[in-house]
Amino acid sequence: MYKVKFNETEFLELIYFYFKNRSINNNHIASTDYDESYKRTMTKQLDSIENMIDNAKQDIISLNEQLKNCTDQIKKQSLQAEKLEKNKLENFFNELNQYLKNISHPPIPSTKIEFVLQDVKWDKEDIPEWDYSNCYFTGENYYKNLYITIYKMICKGVHING
Repeated sequence: MYKVKFNETEFLELIYFYFKNRSINNNHIASTDYDESYKRTMTKQLDSIENMIDNAKQDIISLNEQLKNCTDQIKKQSLQAEKLEKNKLENFFNELNQYLKNISHPPIPSTKIEFVLQDVKWDKEDIPEWDYSNCYFTGENYYKNLYITIYKMICKGVHING
């Protein structure tokens, strides 16, 4: 048994090639078809995130207008809290958008990734159940782990939906 360590980039490559190889071996799709499906899916995801950013910006503009016209202190505090949450949401989507843009093109497999995946028994291997509950949400890596989990779910979606 081998022990292999991955940096973040290699881990993302492993995720991509795990689902690509699984699709090729189990769904019998061509390598180029998976790559094209991945590109389409990433484009859709990035467009969706851009829309969420735009919606958050519009909400912030609306909240600013409401704050300007508000005279009730309790209501004003509530609006300020809501604005703060919208700002956090906008920042999150901006960071996620940038993270996914950096990995939106299919990677090239490294020798390390090929080595790790060479012994997978594709006909017996079950897809891991990856969702938000599998993510480590602690400390300084909270958002990075969330972004990686979202990436896993995107790659799994490409595999399932083709």
